[in-house]
Amino acid sequence: MLSPNLAELHAQSGVTVDTANGVMNLEMHIRLGQLWQHSSAPSGLHEASKRFEFIIQADPSHILAHFLLAQTYYSRGLAKEAITAYTRVVDLHPRHCEALYNLLEATYQAAANLTSRRRHEQAAAACIRLQLEQRGSATIHPMQALRYVPTAAP
Repeated sequence: MLSPNLAELHAQSGVTVDTANGVMNLEMHIRLGQLWQHSSAPSGLHEASKRFEFIIQADPSHILAHFLLAQTYYSRGLAKEAITAYTRVVDLHPRHCEALYNLLEATYQAAANLTSRRRHEQAAAACIRLQLEQRGSATIHPMQALRYVPTAAP
């Protein structure tokens, strides 16, 4: 059992959260979801999705859970669900460059309307540019960005 001081530190850090069923260790659930996400088991991605959905139910503002859920949906071929999840990440953290880029990829895969795609393209490019200017590096790997060929202007 955690000491009261350590339990309080965990609660303040967001590692744990109080729920109707007691204290839940969100970090543990994230790690379990990631294990399922990278598992070779046929049901791995489905199990990972369930784990991330569980975390989001306990803490709807958990950015990492939304992001990992979106990745899992995309890997499962559920582009429209991935778009919804990536959009939620961007709603919670507008400068999440990787989510912006992945949202662009998912939008492209879902063949969603080009107006939406161009808007996400501009937001992702602006986010990467800002990170390069402020930090000298971006959170998205340059080789990943090279996979994307911009659409022609309307």
